[in-house]
Amino acid sequence: MNASVRPRDRVPFESRIAMGREEAAGALGISRNLFNSMVDDGRMPPPRVVNGRRLWDVDEVRAAFRAIPRDGEAASAPSNINPWDDV
Repeated sequence: MNASVRPRDRVPFESRIAMGREEAAGALGISRNLFNSMVDDGRMPPPRVVNGRRLWDVDEVRAAFRAIPRDGEAASAPSNINPWDDV
């Protein structure tokens, strides 16, 4: 196997349990800056830290995305409540 291939590149995306910031933003189809803002305001979960590397749980990002109201739907919780505070 090619030594320059990173371990994360060998695992199909749908089988992964964690991803970095760029990958998480890319999975949502948004910029890194918008993803950072969504983490800061609680619409996306905070990362887990593994040896200094920040990683986002794929299932948590999916759940957070699904919790965002669709166009025309009202938000289910006030915007000042961070649902990830209790995680």
